Amino acid sequence: MTNLSSTQEDFQNNEFELTDALTAFELLNDEQVKFICNELGIDEETIKAMSDDDFSDLYDKIADIEISETIKAGEGELSKRGLTAADIVTVIGNEIYYDVSEDDYD
Repeated sequence: MTNLSSTQEDFQNNEFELTDALTAFELLNDEQVKFICNELGIDEETIKAMSDDDFSDLYDKIADIEISETIKAGEGELSKRGLTAADIVTVIGNEIYYDVSEDDYD
């Protein structure tokens, strides 16, 4: 017997499309999800229900946090807030928004 999460079961039963937001939940750890919720004042269910466009806006807001914290740090060390935002942006960017066609295979 296969032990699937309800998200995986619903997807296999074609009950909904796997959105960027749902994909992100498979990629991010609990600390990262909690960070997003706390920083943006939303809950997990709100994120999971986001359209791809809304999730892209969320991604941009997390990237803005990374940028802001990087500017604050200057030549110093990036804060925990900045590091967490950077980790989230990297994970989501590499797995969801990375465009293979931009690679140069010369």
